[in-house]
Amino acid sequence: KMSVMLFVLLLPISSYVAALPFIQEEWGLNNTQAGGIYSAYLTGYVVSALLVVPLTDRFGPRHILIWSAVLSLAAHLAFPLMAAEDMVGAVALRAAAGVGLVGIYMPGLRLISERFSGMGRGTAIGLFVTAQYLANSASLAITGALMASMEWRDAYMAVSAVAVAGLPMAYVLLRSHERH
Repeated sequence: KMSVMLFVLLLPISSYVAALPFIQEEWGLNNTQAGGIYSAYLTGYVVSALLVVPLTDRFGPRHILIWSAVLSLAAHLAFPLMAAEDMVGAVALRAAAGVGLVGIYMPGLRLISERFSGMGRGTAIGLFVTAQYLANSASLAITGALMASMEWRDAYMAVSAVAVAGLPMAYVLLRSHERH
């Protein structure tokens, strides 16, 4: 169940990459600018690992995961709505999505390690990690397939809207988790 939740929450994880040729053309971005927007996502992930993950000790992984999912989804939903000339906004939204990813993924791993013990822990963690990679692949495939019949903004928005279904899943799955 946790793996399915992760998969759904992370569905828009690679929508930017799938839509990149269209974004570059529409926004008039060179490769350096397009790469900078992508790199902001990775930078958000790296920097937040140092800041967000320690917050799980103070506030619990459940709260960090849910608030990070809200941040991630808000960033993904807002990205296709932004103006083409707003490079600063694009970088900020992609960085926020990276922060959201680490705040979903790392506390999720912690929750699984707390829920499972012994032989089942490795399998549970393996399934969770696999769900992240599947979400990445599905994001590329679904966004790409949707762009065959709709504009990139609509495809990105549709994938992000589906991911919103992960929020109630997270709440239901995690509401009974005791803070450790």
